[in-house]
Amino acid sequence: MDSKITWKLILIVFVLLVCGYSMYPPKERLNLGIDLRGGTSLLYEVDTQDANNPEELIKQTIAILQKRVDPAGVRNLVWRVESGNRVEIQMPLASQSVVELRKQWREQFDQLSQRNIQRAAVISALRLDGAARTEAIKQLAHEVPGRAEALETAAATFDALQDARAGYEKVKDDEEKRIDEAGKVAAAELAFDAAIKAVLETNISPVELGNVLELSTVQKIDPDTKQPIEGSSPREAALEKLFAQHPSRADQIRDIVGAFDAYQKVKGPLDDPEDLKRLLQGAGVLEFRIAVSPEEAADADAMRRQLQERGPRAGADATMKWFLVDDPTEWTDKPADLKALQADPAAYFLNSRGLIGAGYGGDYYLLLWDTPAKSITQKQPGWELSQASPGMDQRGFPAVDFALNEIGGSLMDTLTSQNMGRQMAIVLDGRVFSAPSIRGNIRSRGQISGGRGGFSPVELEYLIQTLNAGSLKARLSEEPISERNIGPAIGADNLHKGLDSAIDAMIIVAIFMMLYYFFAGAVADFALFANLVIILGIMASLQATFTLPGIAGIVLTIGMAVDANVLIFERIREELRAGRNITAAMRLGYQKALSSIIDGNLTNLIVCFVLGYTATADVKGFAVTLGIGICATLFTALFMTRVFFDLYHHLIGIKRFPMLPLVVPAIERTLHPRLNWIGRRYVFFGISGTLMVLSLFMVIQRGSDIFDIEFRAGTEVEFALKEGNTLHLQDVRDKLVGTPLEEATVVPVGETDQQVNASRFSIITTDTDSNQVAQVVRETFADVIDIQPVIHFAGQGAEEVAGAPVYPITRGNLGEVVNEPGVENDVQDAVGGVAVLLKDVKPSSTVSDLEARIKAMRLQPDFEHMQFRPFRVIGIKPDPSSPSRFVEAAVIVPPTGGNSYFEDEANWQSFAGDEWHVVSQGLGREKSLSRVSNFSPTVATTMANNAIVAVLLSIIAIVIYIWFRFGSFRHGIAAVVALIHDVTITLGLVALSGFIYDNAFGHALLLDPFRINMGMVAALLTIIGYSLNDTIIVFDRIRENRGKLAIATPRIMNDSINQTVSRTIITSGTTFLAIVMMYIFGGEGIHNFAFAMTVGVMVGTYSSIAVASPLLLVGTKYAFASAEASAPTDPTAPADSSAYDKGIER
Repeated sequence: MDSKITWKLILIVFVLLVCGYSMYPPKERLNLGIDLRGGTSLLYEVDTQDANNPEELIKQTIAILQKRVDPAGVRNLVWRVESGNRVEIQMPLASQSVVELRKQWREQFDQLSQRNIQRAAVISALRLDGAARTEAIKQLAHEVPGRAEALETAAATFDALQDARAGYEKVKDDEEKRIDEAGKVAAAELAFDAAIKAVLETNISPVELGNVLELSTVQKIDPDTKQPIEGSSPREAALEKLFAQHPSRADQIRDIVGAFDAYQKVKGPLDDPEDLKRLLQGAGVLEFRIAVSPEEAADADAMRRQLQERGPRAGADATMKWFLVDDPTEWTDKPADLKALQADPAAYFLNSRGLIGAGYGGDYYLLLWDTPAKSITQKQPGWELSQASPGMDQRGFPAVDFALNEIGGSLMDTLTSQNMGRQMAIVLDGRVFSAPSIRGNIRSRGQISGGRGGFSPVELEYLIQTLNAGSLKARLSEEPISERNIGPAIGADNLHKGLDSAIDAMIIVAIFMMLYYFFAGAVADFALFANLVIILGIMASLQATFTLPGIAGIVLTIGMAVDANVLIFERIREELRAGRNITAAMRLGYQKALSSIIDGNLTNLIVCFVLGYTATADVKGFAVTLGIGICATLFTALFMTRVFFDLYHHLIGIKRFPMLPLVVPAIERTLHPRLNWIGRRYVFFGISGTLMVLSLFMVIQRGSDIFDIEFRAGTEVEFALKEGNTLHLQDVRDKLVGTPLEEATVVPVGETDQQVNASRFSIITTDTDSNQVAQVVRETFADVIDIQPVIHFAGQGAEEVAGAPVYPITRGNLGEVVNEPGVENDVQDAVGGVAVLLKDVKPSSTVSDLEARIKAMRLQPDFEHMQFRPFRVIGIKPDPSSPSRFVEAAVIVPPTGGNSYFEDEANWQSFAGDEWHVVSQGLGREKSLSRVSNFSPTVATTMANNAIVAVLLSIIAIVIYIWFRFGSFRHGIAAVVALIHDVTITLGLVALSGFIYDNAFGHALLLDPFRINMGMVAALLTIIGYSLNDTIIVFDRIRENRGKLAIATPRIMNDSINQTVSRTIITSGTTFLAIVMMYIFGGEGIHNFAFAMTVGVMVGTYSSIAVASPLLLVGTKYAFASAEASAPTDPTAPADSSAYDKGIER
C-alpha cells in the first residue's frame, strides 16, 4: 500500500478514535441545554441600595458574572432580570447518570445532617413526661451509635438537676441549708452540661465535613525517597481527625466520602448547582491590608470582647476591622497546630504568626488595618487586577499568581516599602486567604498561596475566574432566595419526538445518497457519520452545551456536508460525461469542487467568528457548533472521502463510477434543463419585491405579538398540586385552553417521570398583570392546586413593631433575647439583627414549612421592594403529639448593611418592620401559589443590540470576503440582498401564521401562531447559512465559466445556473425532505424551528437562482439584455470551452 495512503488512514482513524473516546458514553459526555433537558433555576437578589440607576447596575453585574462563570459562552446559562432587583439564573441539568450519583451522595450527606440534633431540641424533649419523653428521645437518637445511651444519661442528669433545684427552692430562706443545696445544684448543672456535651458530640458538623471533602488530596513528598507520604494530604489528615472524634460513625463518614469521590469522578465543572452557587458568591473584591501587630493594639482583649458582644460588623475601632479567615487549616502545618488553634485562637495567632486573632461563632478572625496608608482597597481609584493565573508556591503547591496594572503597581510599591518586615493580608471578598511577610519591595506581581497543601482544583478555578472577571458593581445575596428544578422548555415528550424525527430524516437522507450515488453514496454516508463524531467529540471536550440553536448548527453542518459531497460527485459525473477516464474524473472533480466548497464554508466560518465574539449565549452556541462542523466538513468531504476512493482504487482498481443518472439517462436529461433564468429576471424581481413588501406589512401588523417570551416582559406563576397528585404536562396545557393563558408556556418544576408527570408547574406568559395572571391560574386549577391554611400565632395582628413580638438580637443566647429562660439556642451570628417570636403556633408546623412560607412571601409582588436578607427559623417548643412540629419557634434575621441595632437604631426599626410584615403576612395568608413574579426580557436590550451588531458585522464581513474572492463588490452586495430577501419573507410568513393558524387552511398546513424566540433565531441563522452556501456555489460556477472575461454574459450565467441545478435539486431536496419530516412529526418543541426552516430552504433555493445571480448584471452593460440574448446553450456541453478544455486529461 502507498505510504501516503497509510499515514492518511492512520490520521483518520486517530481523529475518529480521539473524538469517539471524548464523547463516550454519549449520555454522560454530551451536555444538553435547558431547552432540551431542563435545568436548575436559582433566584438571587442584587443589592442596588443607593444606586442612581439600578437597572444599569444590574446589567453591569450580570455582565461580570457571565465573564466569571462562563467566559467562553458555551455553557447555556440563561440570565433573566425579574421585576425589582431580582436575577434568575438557569443552568442545564447534568446527564442522568451524573444526576443519580449526585443524588446518592447528597442523600447520604443529608442523612448525616438530619441525624444531627440541637441542644434546644434535647432540652425540649427532656422537659416532656413519661411516654412522650421516651418517644421524643427515641426520635432524637436516629439510630446513631451511642446517642441513645448519651440521651438516657442526659435525662437522668436533667432529672437530678430538677430535683436539686426543687430542693434549693425549699430551703432558700434557710441560710445554712441553702449553701449546701446550692452546691448540689452547681454539681448537678456541671453533670448536666457534661451529659449534654456528650450528646452533642455525636453530631457531625455538615459544614466541617463539607470543607473536609473539598480539601486537596495531593500528598506530601518525602524529601529523601521522593515518594508520596501515605496519609499526608490535607484531606486525609482532616478525615483522620473526624474518625478520632466520631469513632462510632466512621463507617458512615467513609460511605459519604466514597459517594462524593464517585460523583466527583464523572461530574463536569458546572454539573452541580453548588458549583454555580460557589462561582456566584462574592463580589470578587481584592484588597491588601497590613495586619495589626500586638504592639499597635493597645487593648487587644477589649477588642476581642467587643467582637464577642457585637460581632465582626461593628469593627474594632475607626481604623481597624476584623476579617474572616477563609480556611483555618491553611494556617496550620500539622494536626497539633490545628488543635492549638481550636483550643485558643488568640494565643495561636499571637504565638505562631504574631497576629491579633480571635474566635467568633465557630469561625476565626484577624485584626487588620482599615486606613489608606496601610491598605489598598476599592476606595483608592484607578488600580485593578490585570491578570490571574495558576502558579506554584515555594513548596510546589498550587497557588494563584496575579498582576496589577500600573496604578496598582505604584500603590503596592508604596505600601510594601513603608511596611517592610510586616505581614500583609491578601483579602478577597472580606476573607483573609494569606498574610505573607513583606521581604522586599513588591510592584505589579504577587502570589496568593493556599497554605498547607495549596489550593484544591475547585478553589483554584474559583479564585482565577473570579479575579479575572473583575469585581462586581453590586453583590448578589449570599444564597439564592429560590432554587428549583425546571423541565425542558419544549417538554420531554416533544424532545423525544423532535430527536426521533431528526434521526429518521437523517436515515432517509443517507438511504437516498446510497440509492442515488451507489458506492460513492455509502462513502458519503460514512463521512457524514464521521462528521457527527468529530463535532460531538470536540463539543464534549470543550464541555459545551447542546441547545436547540446548537442543534440547528448541526443541521446546517449536515446540509453543507451533504452539499460538499454532492458537489464533488456531480463534478465527477460531469467529467465522466465529458469523456475523462476515472482517474482524471476523480482528480478534476475534487479539484473543481474545491473552490466552491472552500468559499461556501469559509463565508459561514467568518459569520461564526463574528457571532461567537459579539452575540448572545444562545447564538454563540449556534456559532460554536457550526464553526466546529465546518472544520469537520472540510476534513471529511475533502480529505477523508478522497482517501477512501484512493484506497478503493488502489486495492480493487475502480473501473467505473456508477451513479443513478449515468445508469438511467432520463434522470440525466431531467437534471440538465435549458431554462432562461436571466431572461425572466424582471418577473422574479417583481415577485420577490411584492413578497418582501407584503412580508414587512405582515410583520408590522402582527406587532409585538410576533415576539416570544425571551424578547418580552411577562409574568411567571408557579404552583404545586395537592399532596400525592400529579398531572401530565399536556393535561396542564389542555386546562389552559379557552383561558387568557392559552398560549402561555408551561414547564414542569421539580421531579418528573418518563411520561412527563409532575406535581409542580410553572406557567410563563407575556401578560405583565401579575395579579390577573395569578387569579386565572387559581381559578383554572382550583380543583387540584395545593392550598395551605393560615398559620396563627400570638401577636399576629399587630400592625407596628412596637406591639409585635419582635426583639433586637443583643446577645448570643436566644432565651435572653426573647425573655425565655429555658431557651438556649445560639444566635451569635445574628447579633444586631431581628428575632420574631412565634408563640402558640396553630396548627403546629415544621421548621421547613415555616421557612418555606416566609420564603414564598418574599417572592410575592408585594415585597419586591425589599432587599434580600438571609434568615432561619429555630424550633423552640415541640408539639407533644408530633415532636417534629413546633408550637413555638423564632425567626432569626442577621443584620445587613447598616441595619445593625448597634449601628443605627432608626434603620433597625425600619428593618424590623419589614421583617415583621413578611413573617406576619407569610403565615397569615392562605397559600395557594408558590411564586408570582414579573420578569424582564431574557434577551435584554444590551444583548439584543449585541445580536444586531453581530449580524451587521457578519454582513460586512461577507461582502468583504466575497468581494475579495470574486473580484467584484457587486457579488457581495448581491449575496447580502439575497440573505435579506430570504429572512424578510420567512419572517413575513411567520407573522402571517398568527392570523390564519386557527382556520381550515391553517389547520391543513399544521400552523401554530409562530413567534420569534431563540429557536426561531437559530432557524434564521441556519437559513442565512444555507442561502449563502447556495449563492456562492452558483457564483463560483459563473466565475469558472466566464474564464478571462471581465464580466459574465447573461448566457454564461444561465448556463452556470443550469449546470448547478442538479446539485441544487439534490441538496435542497434532501434538506427539504428532512425538515418537512421534522415539521410534521417532530412535536411542538421544534415546530417553530421546523416551520421557519421549511420556508427558508424553499425561499433560499429560489433566491440563489432567481435573485442573487440576476443582480450581478445590475450596473453592467448587460443590465438590459433581452431574453433572446440570455438564451442558454446546450447543457450537455461546457458553456465556455476555453475554461474547460485546456490541459485536460482524457
